[in-house]
Amino acid sequence: MQRLAVILCLLLALLALVSCGSSTPSTSTTTTSGLTFRAIMSNATVGTIWLFDAKLDKLSLNHPVLSAGMSAPGKLSLSQDKKETLVLGNGTPNLSVVSNVNEGVSAGPITLPGVSESAVLSADGATVFAAVRTAPVFGQPPGAIIAVSVSSAAISATIPVPDAHFVAISPDGRRLLVLSDTNNTAAIVYTSLIDTPSQATQVLSLPVGSLDRPVAALFSSDSNTAYIVNCGLECGGQAASVGAVDLSPLPNDPVLLGNVLVPGGATVAMLNATTLYVAGTTPTAGTSPTDNSCTASGVSVCGRLTAIDLAGLTRVAEIEITDGYHTTLGFGANNLMFAGAIGCTNLTSGGTPTRGCLAVCDIQKNSANVAIANGDVTGIQPIRGRTMVYVAQNGKLLIYDTTTGQPIDSLKQINVVGQAFDIKLID
Repeated sequence: MQRLAVILCLLLALLALVSCGSSTPSTSTTTTSGLTFRAIMSNATVGTIWLFDAKLDKLSLNHPVLSAGMSAPGKLSLSQDKKETLVLGNGTPNLSVVSNVNEGVSAGPITLPGVSESAVLSADGATVFAAVRTAPVFGQPPGAIIAVSVSSAAISATIPVPDAHFVAISPDGRRLLVLSDTNNTAAIVYTSLIDTPSQATQVLSLPVGSLDRPVAALFSSDSNTAYIVNCGLECGGQAASVGAVDLSPLPNDPVLLGNVLVPGGATVAMLNATTLYVAGTTPTAGTSPTDNSCTASGVSVCGRLTAIDLAGLTRVAEIEITDGYHTTLGFGANNLMFAGAIGCTNLTSGGTPTRGCLAVCDIQKNSANVAIANGDVTGIQPIRGRTMVYVAQNGKLLIYDTTTGQPIDSLKQINVVGQAFDIKLID
């Protein structure tokens, strides 16, 4: 009996080992990609958000597509902690918020009282602030900042600001700077007072002429200085410029520290350390401050990338780039700045593109190559720690290598079905 008991125990142990060594297919469904270095892209015609492995330049094989809940997702912007991405409708009056952690929709789509071309997330990612210039306001001219609660996926407040077109948020999250290019006004909205009886909005008192079709604003890291980009002549005004405004005296009147004229035009800007890079196109033959020439072959109007030293508020460099209305900049490796425009002059020769809407600028050599690819550029995203830059142009996703300034081999490009619109790195 003892021998039989020992044999039975050995058989049971053997069965246990066999069981442990075998496996059955898992029936569980993975809800996230598992990637650690990701980029996302809005697909404006398919109505989805695509997820990419930014290490390998490939579409995610696991969980590659997220639904934004809207028919035409467009411009993307990240929360400060990169946990969420705000998705604006491309020409449609709605928005969604995507969770970068869960790789799914946190809120949306939320219908706005009009189309918004500019919106930001609060510092904690809990609220969206969207500028809607056509928003109806009882007893006042149209225009408002629409506050949207992410947790409830609903509009939580309407802050009247006539013709509110563009909005920027200070790094500390305390203030919104709201711009009207039609009224030439700038207003401050105090986020802590939204949805309170005071709901304070303060119109900034600045010298006459310091606001000339303002289209964008950037803040210093301490939130005390705002750099307002004035479109000027390109947007129907007088002269393009960048105004530096000291906001530290608020709620008393701010102080205009200086206004730097930008003869090459100013519609988009990017801050890199103490240098502000501004791109634009003056709608006259040539845009050089010293002459009236444009050396770009086959065109009479060219754009300019202007570098401004913020310490001295002076222009320190200009680079001739493609024309058009510039909407996006990206600073990649090897000192290359990518400048993208819409509505530029596209040229072809024998059916082959020779000039498009993307300029690749070497900021050390003050030179640029106009990328040979036709069509509007709507998104640019340099990939941190790598030499790759993702560009959405003419509805395609093109990957450029900053070691050459040219697209990578066509066989290594990512094929996009639909319309690539904007790209953001979320890790």
